[in-house]
Amino acid sequence: MPFAFPAPSLASTLAGHQRDGNRVDLKLDDGEASVEFWSDSTFRFTRHWGKPPAARDASPSAVAFELSETPVHLRLASKHLVIEIEKSGLRVRASEVDGTVLMADAGVVERKGRSLAWERTAARGARFYGLGARAGPLDFRGTRVEALKPFLISSVGYGEYHVAPGRYTFDARPADRYRIEAEGADMLDYYCFYGPAPKDIFEQVLPIAGPIDKMSPSKFRALAPGEVPGAATFPEQPGDSLEDFIRRLVNGSMSAILMPGFVPKASSPRAMQLGAVMPVLVGPERPGIRARLTAYWMTYAEEARDRGFPFLRPMPMQYPRDPEAGRYGDQFLLGDEILVAPIFGEGRRRTVYLPMGIWTNLATGEVFKGRQAIPVESDELPLFSRNGAILPLGQDPMELHYFPKLGGEFFLYEADLADYSQVHASPAGDVFRLEIESKKDREFEWIVHHLERPRKVTVKDQPLKAAGEPGALPSNAWRYVAAEKSLHVRVAAEKGDHHIATVWF
Repeated sequence: MPFAFPAPSLASTLAGHQRDGNRVDLKLDDGEASVEFWSDSTFRFTRHWGKPPAARDASPSAVAFELSETPVHLRLASKHLVIEIEKSGLRVRASEVDGTVLMADAGVVERKGRSLAWERTAARGARFYGLGARAGPLDFRGTRVEALKPFLISSVGYGEYHVAPGRYTFDARPADRYRIEAEGADMLDYYCFYGPAPKDIFEQVLPIAGPIDKMSPSKFRALAPGEVPGAATFPEQPGDSLEDFIRRLVNGSMSAILMPGFVPKASSPRAMQLGAVMPVLVGPERPGIRARLTAYWMTYAEEARDRGFPFLRPMPMQYPRDPEAGRYGDQFLLGDEILVAPIFGEGRRRTVYLPMGIWTNLATGEVFKGRQAIPVESDELPLFSRNGAILPLGQDPMELHYFPKLGGEFFLYEADLADYSQVHASPAGDVFRLEIESKKDREFEWIVHHLERPRKVTVKDQPLKAAGEPGALPSNAWRYVAAEKSLHVRVAAEKGDHHIATVWF
């Protein structure tokens, strides 16, 4: 039940302030507070009533901002954020520089012993995500949630992360506001992140949470318990169904949990299928796509380390402007190129929502238009890839699956070189250009889907040999598979070379 706090008889009043670098310290009539810019788009707000908190981390670099005041507010304005602090009541409001309100307190803080509560406004139509690896719906608007991690993302364009110790509950049932209750907390301490899209917010969380450790390719095979990387998080809880676990994965990823792990039950074929696309897998491994994903995993491990993006991409993270995507908390993207829609119930069927684009079922080759929900029936794990994607799979040769006709690119992380090879594909009138800028000598095999048979394929104006019968494709040759409408082009890319294969129709 919500706290039955009495309204305070006298709201806190700002008695003075002092600027110290990125931080402005606030002297109150009943305690102290501070507001500190961590970047042009992030600030930290702290308030306490008794003994000052222990020393805390300082913002990593200087941020330019203007400090001013009116009879009613103290105002801090950076390049991207305007923070207004009410002098009487100490309510906080964060806005874009054009005045668009992002996060705003709707009331003053209520205190009762070592518990706090306060309310914030909720814009009509705003969707709320996060609060940890929970089994509930993606958008928790209209519900009351005990937060497993007090991290929230709003579709309005901000995130908030509460770091003061306590047990947090978010009550988003009211139509125009939400209530935050922190049991066992004797101070406020939270970060607010401005971000037009969730990816912008995740990048701002990274300096606060810190990067994950460097990963090696061996960490993406099936592991023994003692081999699990320190960054791995196992969200499954006792009694979870497979559907519950999938929803925990998705909600956890939307809460900036970067690298989830899984210990599937060998007696559950559907759980074993899901294990094939989990970043960290403990236990037995069945034959399938996992063994071919190592280079793909390594690329997204480095992106998680550099940018703070989770390995598993919830639908509203990848498609924040598509409200329908936020309704599907039982499917996700693996990186940017693979949409995963696990079947977890009885039988072989489920509904899959495909966002904007044109999508290919990787098992069947069927093509579907996006912005629709489709029925899928399969004994295997349903996987889809969107037009414009380049999907690297395997080694020796490394396959580059390309789905035209949108142009695509992929930056392939070379762990042993700490550098990126780049591959690009683009239609240009009556030709396709398939480009590789490799940081090492390597054999690649382009597999271009949904094509009519070309007339020829050339490299440096010289025609490549057209291979005949099925079998291993020799280097510097091409083959068209009519039954699949796919073109295979195998090339030997040399270190430092800009290799271009041109497909002529």
